[in-house]
Amino acid sequence: MWIGKFLLAAYLMASVSVNIALAQNSPQDYVDAHNAVRAEVGVGPVTWNSTVAAYAQKYANSRVESCELEHSGGPYGENIAEGYGNLNGVDAVKMWASEKPFYSHDTNSCVRDECLHYTQIVWRKSVHLGCGRAKCRNGWWFVTCNYDPVGNIEASVHVSLAQVFPDDFVRAHNKVRAEAGVVPISWNKTLAAEAKELAVPRI
Repeated sequence: MWIGKFLLAAYLMASVSVNIALAQNSPQDYVDAHNAVRAEVGVGPVTWNSTVAAYAQKYANSRVESCELEHSGGPYGENIAEGYGNLNGVDAVKMWASEKPFYSHDTNSCVRDECLHYTQIVWRKSVHLGCGRAKCRNGWWFVTCNYDPVGNIEASVHVSLAQVFPDDFVRAHNKVRAEAGVVPISWNKTLAAEAKELAVPRI
């Protein structure tokens, strides 16, 4: 079993106003940023968890002196980032989500393990979220988000990631339709929402 707790290279960014930074660090900001990424691939939302958030903030506070990108080694899934200026929570989530192109649909895996921050964000079973942010002594910001249950578990990769992308459903259906000489179908968000409503009570 492996857990996707890999270091993210330091991210340099220009200074932005304090008001903008503060406006993108609330629990709801973190939740919305995560759920926007999850919604793109048909994965259910995460919710804020105060216990997980307390853990994340405590760990972020512990990084103030060195600000080194080191993982906590705790019981949760974890994504970390650091940046100069006013790196905020939404920026960090966008950085992690930018790894999406490195996820291979065909092999259901990461190219050179470079999408594990992204796969943790969209991990279907990781439904509880908590994040923390602290300013380091060197002026940088350290941001961490923790996820419960933990994601990126090798034995569950195909269960938790396979067939969660709309394109996967469409591709599978159209392959069968093409064999029968039938015109292809396309994804419909309204029908998808209705299907989800029927499926959720069966979980």
